[in-house]
Formats: sequence, C-alpha cells, structure tokens
Amino acid sequence: MLAKHIVFLPGLGTDERLFNEQLTELKKKYTTHVIVCDQHTNVSDHAEFVLKQAPKNFVLVGHSFGGWVAQWMAIKAPERVSHLILIGTGTGYLTPELKATFTEMLDAFQNNAQVSFFDKIRPQTVSRKKIKDEKLMGTLKSMSSEFSVQGLINQALTDLQGGDTTEELPNIIARTLLIHGQEDKFYENDMQVINEKIPNSNYIEIPDCGHMLPLEKGKTISTLIKLWINMN
Repeated sequence: MLAKHIVFLPGLGTDERLFNEQLTELKKKYTTHVIVCDQHTNVSDHAEFVLKQAPKNFVLVGHSFGGWVAQWMAIKAPERVSHLILIGTGTGYLTPELKATFTEMLDAFQNNAQVSFFDKIRPQTVSRKKIKDEKLMGTLKSMSSEFSVQGLINQALTDLQGGDTTEELPNIIARTLLIHGQEDKFYENDMQVINEKIPNSNYIEIPDCGHMLPLEKGKTISTLIKLWINMN
C-alpha cells in the first residue's frame, strides 16, 4: 500500500507542537493530519472519533496517550492502517502505581491545579540532559497550560477507565515500529509487551532521551518514520 497520508495523535496535554519537527519534514512528501483526542472519556470512543476523521488509508503515529488510542484504531480497522509507529506508549493496563498517578492527575485538573501538577511532573518527562533546555521545557509548558481544562479532565477519565490492548495486540496487522526513550520510565514494561504481542513489530530504544521523544530527538524521529514507511 502506497502511503500518502500520515495521522499524528499527540499525548496527554499536548497538541500539534509536539510533532513540529516531524510535520515540517514529512509534509514535503505526505499529507499530514494531527488529531487531538480530548473530546471523550473512554478509549474506544477516542478511536472511533479519529477513524471518522482520518483518510481511508493512512500511516498512524501515536505518542503516549495518542499511542494507546492508535493501538485501538489498528485493532478496530486493521485494513486502514498501513504502518503503525508507537512512541513511548502503554497498553492501557492499570497498575496500582498508574491508577494512583491518574487519580492525582484527575483531582488536580478538576480543582484547577493543572499548572502545579504539570510543573511537578514535567522534569520527569525528559532526559536529564534536557531539563535545562529552556526552549523544550517552554514548549511543553505552553502546550499544557493552553490545553482546555475539560480536555485534560476527559483524558484523565479515559486513563482511569482503562482499556487494556494486550489480548488484542496479536490482531494488529500493520507493520509496527516501537520507539522508546532510554530514560523513559513511564511505559518501559508496556513497550516490551507491545513488541512481543504484535506479530510484525520492531523495537528501537533511543539513548539520552526521555518520554517526549518527538521534541527531544525531533530529527531522529522524523528519519525513523521516513525509513519505516519506505522500507516496508
């Protein structure tokens, strides 16, 4: 299948700015679409929402929360997704630790304390070398502070509801590339599970990189996406 369209799904509290580097590079050859999943409170509805807006056939790139939605899209409509690129994402399985984090997150969002919540967690989302990168950290802060509060609440409610893809992952037929940051501890185990369960997948770990790979290693991620599409 000749890829013409690429659909990007940003993670929680982020928007198209997360993929600035990739959009700039890939729009030279492909039609790019960025869809923010913030209108619903369960992952199945998010997946259906994106599928209704997406082209008939497309390459799908999802980061974190967006990667989780992307998995469900590839499960629900396998014939439409030619290539799947999952970046620093999870299966939706709720461990006690994740449930506690998501509960704290929802409480913060519902009490208009999202700024302090993101200020606390932001340094944990990038590599140690990037914590003092003012441009990178400023972009992350701008995205979260400008994100609608209701959208944040919807995403947190979705996280808490869960929706584990593990048992369905063998049904994904798209050629799948998994990209994980070496310093990203959020979904380290999940990425290994996804790689084991999806039949046609490859796993790449990027050194000196945390959870925000599309911004931390923009050119590298752009190159990997192009190579993955062209190689398959």
